[in-house]
Amino acid sequence: MSKSAKVGRNRFKSAVLRVMSEECIWDVDKDLDSRTSSSHGRGKTQSSSSAQQPRRRYRSSALEGKEFVKIVTRDGVRNLLVPSKKPNTYDEFWPEKELVRLKNKAKVLTVEDKMRQLQDRLEENKKLKEESEMRKQRLREIDMAKNAKMEEQVDSYQVAENESKIKLLDRAYMAKQEQEEEVKQANRIILATKCSIIRDAQIAEKNEIEREFRNENLRLERMMLEERDKALVEEEKKRAEERKNLLKYSKEIRAQLEERESLRAREVERIEEEAVAMKRALAAIEKEEEEKQRIRNEKIQKTREALQKSSQWSLFFKNLAFEKERNAELKIQEYMRQRQERDKQLQLEKRLAKEEKEKEYVKILQRQQKLLESQTERNELEYRRQREEVEREFRRREKEAAIRKREMAEQIAKARSMQLEEVKRQRAMQIERDEANFKEFLDKLRIEKQREELRKKLRHENKYKYRDEIMAQMEEKRIKRREMEDKLKREQMALVDAERQREQNVKHVIQTKLKQMKENNVPEKFIKDVERQLNNLANLNLSIK
Repeated sequence: MSKSAKVGRNRFKSAVLRVMSEECIWDVDKDLDSRTSSSHGRGKTQSSSSAQQPRRRYRSSALEGKEFVKIVTRDGVRNLLVPSKKPNTYDEFWPEKELVRLKNKAKVLTVEDKMRQLQDRLEENKKLKEESEMRKQRLREIDMAKNAKMEEQVDSYQVAENESKIKLLDRAYMAKQEQEEEVKQANRIILATKCSIIRDAQIAEKNEIEREFRNENLRLERMMLEERDKALVEEEKKRAEERKNLLKYSKEIRAQLEERESLRAREVERIEEEAVAMKRALAAIEKEEEEKQRIRNEKIQKTREALQKSSQWSLFFKNLAFEKERNAELKIQEYMRQRQERDKQLQLEKRLAKEEKEKEYVKILQRQQKLLESQTERNELEYRRQREEVEREFRRREKEAAIRKREMAEQIAKARSMQLEEVKRQRAMQIERDEANFKEFLDKLRIEKQREELRKKLRHENKYKYRDEIMAQMEEKRIKRREMEDKLKREQMALVDAERQREQNVKHVIQTKLKQMKENNVPEKFIKDVERQLNNLANLNLSIK
């Protein structure tokens, strides 16, 4: 996409966003000056303040007064909004939440920002936990301060104020303790006892007042007994359900303890396995180093053998070049010998041909002599002319033969010198090539040695680095495991202390209720019955635990 197309598209998007966000237009009244000039005093102040407030005028459409361009494409006809070159004369007002949201959306969160947000959330959760612990600690301090303040000797006003506070704390404490299950069970037992007492009193009173209502009282008594039986059955069901839950909780706690022990045993086994694996890894690394050292020694030995072989081949090629040069010289000598023999044979043939020609010439002379004797002067001149032509032809041939002989000798000498120069050049090139190969081989050997030393150093550093990382990880895991065990122990101790404190509070509340029953002149047998039921319930809960 070209730069102009991108700019046009960005302008189109900005124009559309500007039109969509322009929800209202603020307009100032045209008669602001007239109102300001005609108003006086308080009216003047009110008119000026009202004139300063803009009036909102809504458009019938967000695209009102905009210019469009119709473009026909393969997909159809499109109406494109033409961006306006004039600036927006109307102010745009964004809600604060929308502005904050757009600013947050405009930011690109990097990995560091995400980690920082996660760290902030973790710190906030930690802060909330600390505040919760502080509130719990304040409640504990209030409970402890309650008993401490009761023992202090203060003046009457402070005593009254402290008594009201203590009563308020006692009511809150009692309301809190009333939510305990043991206290609820004690309340149900006491309530049942009270019902029994009231029932006996009502029966006695009704027996004394009206005998005629005995049957009705008996019926009511049976109904109450049935309700009591139902209540007892429901109570037994609830107790059975509670016992079942307690058994379930005890089994879960026992399973958690067993699982924790198994996890600890598996962790010990895993640490031992990691130690064995690390020893094996170190042994494997040492074995690998020995193998690499052996391979490196073999490579060096092969390099030395290749170097020795290269020197042998160089000597062989030098001897071969010398042998070729000697053979070339022998060939040249043989060629020169054969050439000399050919020259001798050629000279012999020329001499024989010359003798033959001389003989022929003698014969011709004899015939000419005979012709001269028998012919006229004209024939003699013709003969002389023919003889001169024959002599010129003979001299020409001799000259051409001498020229060819000289040119052949020059070519042979030139070819021999060129051959010697080529042999010397080939020998020099071979020597330079051997020296360059030897030098290149030494450079490669040196570079390979440096690389091998560097790799050995890196392996050595990586081995110690890997060992340090493994030791650091093991130490970190050990510290985390110890912290987790300490945390679990603290949680268990806190749970045990809380349970012990709860039991003491429950016992105190139950004793207080029994004391109140004695103060209310409840018969002793009912009080003992309540104590017996509470003791049975406590023994049952203890056996379940």
